[in-house]
Amino acid sequence: MTFVIGNLYRKYIYANDINDFGFADMHTNIATVIVSFFLFMAYSKTLLFIDGVKIIRSATLGFII
Repeated sequence: MTFVIGNLYRKYIYANDINDFGFADMHTNIATVIVSFFLFMAYSKTLLFIDGVKIIRSATLGFII
């Protein structure tokens, strides 16, 4: 989602000088909030500590990459 918006949508918006109220610049932040929400929901459903650590570690590594 962020790849498509970042590479296609942002270029289109900037090339045609369209005012999208800053969505082209905020798409990564919006995607991060959505992914984090679902990861924390999954974390709250797990009862094992090790599974929670794996989820947090995977999310952190994914955001860094």
